[in-house]
Amino acid sequence: MRAALAAARTDEGPAADAVRRLVRAMEPSAGLLAFLYTENQLFEGEEQNEGWARIDAGLTALFRRGQESGEFRIDLTPAWLTEALYGLLASGAWAVAEGRVARNDFTHMIVELLLGGALRREEP
Repeated sequence: MRAALAAARTDEGPAADAVRRLVRAMEPSAGLLAFLYTENQLFEGEEQNEGWARIDAGLTALFRRGQESGEFRIDLTPAWLTEALYGLLASGAWAVAEGRVARNDFTHMIVELLLGGALRREEP
């Protein structure tokens, strides 16, 4: 996860583009993330919690940056958007593993669903 955050260069360019790069970078380890996301009670301890806290901070900073730039809705907290991303990644990994979603569609479907609900819309 830390490597994916670094590879995605989440502090560069528009936040929406950074989210796309991040999901693409996380795709290879999405199955492991799905396991850890659902079985995290097996991995309690300060060292594990510190690792997750650093990853959470990176994701939260990305979503906050998107809000501050006006790209993302401000009525959804950065913490919630982080949890939503984790959930979508885990669900996507399961769907690919079970053959319900094509592997080539993984990044597109996650990003489009997340950003379709997170992008700020102009008032009519």
